[in-house]
Amino acid sequence: MMRFFFAVLVSMLSLHQSAAQVGRIKRAISAYEQGEYDKALTRVQKAIHHKKTKNSAQAWLTQGKIYQVLARQASSDSSHDTFLQQAITSFQHAIEIDTSDLTLSMHPLDSLWVSYFTQAKESASQKNYTEAFKALQRAKMIRPDDTATYLALGDLALQQQDLTLTKQTYTYLIDSLHYEGNRLYEIYNTLIDMLSQRDSELDYTQKLVKAAQQHFPDSTHWIDREFAVLLNNHKWQEAEQLITTSELSETRQITFLRELAQQQRIDNNPESAFEYYQKALAIDPKNLDVLYDLAYLHQEIAIASEKEIGRDEGVDTDKQKQALHHYRESLRYLTEAISYDQQNDHTRQNITLVETHIGSLEKL
Repeated sequence: MMRFFFAVLVSMLSLHQSAAQVGRIKRAISAYEQGEYDKALTRVQKAIHHKKTKNSAQAWLTQGKIYQVLARQASSDSSHDTFLQQAITSFQHAIEIDTSDLTLSMHPLDSLWVSYFTQAKESASQKNYTEAFKALQRAKMIRPDDTATYLALGDLALQQQDLTLTKQTYTYLIDSLHYEGNRLYEIYNTLIDMLSQRDSELDYTQKLVKAAQQHFPDSTHWIDREFAVLLNNHKWQEAEQLITTSELSETRQITFLRELAQQQRIDNNPESAFEYYQKALAIDPKNLDVLYDLAYLHQEIAIASEKEIGRDEGVDTDKQKQALHHYRESLRYLTEAISYDQQNDHTRQNITLVETHIGSLEKL
């Protein structure tokens, strides 16, 4: 009989302790609702550390809400982030304990993320970019692998011309989160534009272009981007190899070869320019753009040589021969072009001008 009485007594004491801890949680919630956050935290932590209520989803949820408020009230960024991490941990623990609890029907982490993401957008719209960055970094703490957060962070970094953070954020989206959303095309373009201007990023930029080609195999745009990257970095051989190995139309092959030739002209390397023009002409011997390019390049060299011939102090015969050669080559291409472009009066005038120069040089 005594043994039975003792068991009943223990049971009653246990129930009393449980009820006391549940009451403590309710008092913590009451203090929280009245804005007495320190008191609320003390009460709920006693409940959390008690064996009877350590697995109470309500207790952990309440602690998370308290830390969320304390984070907002923090006087320093480090304190804010510390409290925020404690709120995240508390909410995660509450969800792990009881995902079906009615108090968790509005996912607390979702609500927390939305609050920071909204704050970031509002701060950015007010051009308070420092606060926008902080809010997005905190949103990332809550959802470490959320694509919306990374998109917003990358966009903000790009807007502020923080190229390092832009690259880090967008590449994490692609490489680690395997982002496949409707902005992927735009992100590839943005990264390629940004990195193609840096010599140190050439290899990575080319990898990006290849990855973009795999994602969008039906788009010819990426070959253009790769070619532009190679040109920007003076990779002439690689650029020419791209022309020969890619399945390009004759028109695009000629366009690329003309761009290569133009780069050689800019670099004052006319012989290489001539080679690229000749390769383009081999594809289409009647291409007017290439014929005129060749004519005008020969003409430019002829004019420069003619200026160095000299007159009164004696004729530089080497320069004379050089000028004559290039004028005659220019005339040859102009004559070829006019046979396909007979209504071009400008070309006829240019032919007359070149013939005049040839006549003058031959009389020296």
